Order: sequence, then structure tokens, then C-alpha cells
Amino acid sequence: MPVHIAKNFAKDTRGATAILFALVAVPAITFVGAAIDYGQALSAKTRLQAATDVAVAAGAGLPATANQNRSQAALAVFNSNMTGANFAATTPVIQASNSGVTVTASVTVPTAFMGVVGINSIEVTARAKARSQIQNGGVACLLALNPSTPDGLHMQGINKVSSPDCWAWVNSTNSTSINATGAASGTAQGFCTAGQVSGAEHFHPTPYSGCDPMADPFYAKFENFNVPTGCTANNLQLSSGTHTLQPGVYCGNTIIKPQANVTLAPGLYVMRDGYFQVQANSSVTGNGVTLFFYGQNTKMEVRGGGSLDLKAPTSGDLAGFVIVDRKFDWYDPSIRETVI
Repeated sequence: MPVHIAKNFAKDTRGATAILFALVAVPAITFVGAAIDYGQALSAKTRLQAATDVAVAAGAGLPATANQNRSQAALAVFNSNMTGANFAATTPVIQASNSGVTVTASVTVPTAFMGVVGINSIEVTARAKARSQIQNGGVACLLALNPSTPDGLHMQGINKVSSPDCWAWVNSTNSTSINATGAASGTAQGFCTAGQVSGAEHFHPTPYSGCDPMADPFYAKFENFNVPTGCTANNLQLSSGTHTLQPGVYCGNTIIKPQANVTLAPGLYVMRDGYFQVQANSSVTGNGVTLFFYGQNTKMEVRGGGSLDLKAPTSGDLAGFVIVDRKFDWYDPSIRETVI
């Protein structure tokens, strides 16, 4: 090659700009593409988070129900809100209980530009949690904490129970934990049991089964409660006529027989080591009264045609408590047994 041609070739820089552009273009395009891919992932994250937020609200918003019902409500709302999305989310993981509902969902967003640096997709996850309404405004005014009894809530004859503004909650896992026969009927804001229901047609609304057991909210209050000792009466039976009872400790079985009309003076009545039975065509009334069941084999029975009309104290240590039940024949502190 002639010397002047070689010198001219060395001085020729007309292709340098193209080479430099090529070297700069790859990272520049990757950077811009990464921003676009990230924007797509952020959009998917926003859509996914909104779907999980409304899903937990749907599950937790039920006043009280079986866990499965909360999960189904959350899943249905999640799927509805993901309809029409330009990406497919994985099936959400839903954890539902009386204490709260949690929904976790994820989606894999494919990249359009970041593949050149080995990133073919971006995984996005959204999580939301809400407290269930039974723990966040719902009220259980009948709480049966025995974990195995066949009669957590039992009704027969023509008995009626009405608590339209609150829930009846039974912790027993027995197959007849809530049961009713005859013409008995129960009405409440809702009924929920950890076990099963027999005679569901007697209750309105229909009781839920498979509910989480509810912890005793008053365990600390009654754990060291000073229960009066001694016996005011032993195996008391009241026949037809009008009677007035005074606060005290009623040992053994206390039976209110037919045609007996009994008034309880205000105060604490301890029913110890026996049952309290209100038979047909009898009545028990009281204002400012608490029945405290304590000891072995204690229970209360109101037979068909019997009437029990009691109002709790409005002041003092037992304000708001009509019935407290501490049965030590099966008592386990870890279960925190008290029936309110």
C-alpha cells in the first residue's frame, strides 16, 4: 500500500460516530426499556393491590361465619376485580379466621426490553389484611366455651331465645353442639359453632358450622373471682305459689316446680354443684341479678313452658353479667372457660 493511502486511512474518522453510537445505544435503550418494563410492573402491582384490598374487606366484613365462607367471599371478590386485567395473577393465598383475613397474591410480568440483560420477567406481590367484624364491632352476647359438650346451645319444647342485636357463639366441636327439637325457636343476629348443628330449621338465621372457637374475653376478670362459700340453701325445691329468693349460695339442685312464680332480689346467686331447673308453667324474674354457676355438674334448664326473665346489674363488679358458668368438672385454664 502506498504510504499516502495508509496515512489517509488512519486519518479517516467518518465511521467513528456510528461505532460510538452503537456502543452507547445498547445501554441507553436498555435503560429506557427498563423504565417501560418497570412501569408495566408498577401498573400490575397497583391493580393487584387494589384487588387484594377489596378481597380482604369482603371476607372480614361478614359479621361472623365459618372460615370457609370468609375465604370464599374474599376469593370471589378478588377474581371479580381481576377480570379484564392484561395479566394472569396466581391463585391468591387466603387465610381467614375470626381474628382477621389475609390475602396474598402475585403475578409474573414479562419484560419487553430487559431481556437483553437476562431479565425476562418481574414478579410482583400484593398483600392485604383486615380484622374480622366479630372482633371489630361484632358482639357475642351468648358464649359457650365448653370444647366438647353435645349441648352447647340446646332448645326443646316451646322454648324461645331472642337476641336480635348480638351473636350466639358455641366453641364445642360436637356434632350436636347447637341443637333444637319440638317447637323451640332461636333468633339472633347470628349463630356460630365450632362443631355441627342439629335442627338448624329452628334457628334464624341458619347457624354456621366450622367456626373458630372464641377465647374467653373475661378470663382475667373471673380467674380469681372470690366465690362466696357456705350454703344458703341445699337442694331447694319451690312448689306452686309466689316466692322471693335472696342472694346467696344455692348448693345441689335448685328446682322451680310448675305454677311457682319466683322473684330474685338484686344480687349474686351462686348455683353450686348442681343444676338450676325452671319447669313448665313456672316463672323466674329478677332485676340486677347475676347467676354464677360453679363446681361439679352445674347447668341451667328451662323446660317447655317455663319462663326466665333476668336483667343484669348496671353497676359494680358484675355489671352487665346475667349468667357466668365455671364448671370445674372439665375446666382447663388453657381453654379459659366462662359462659356469658
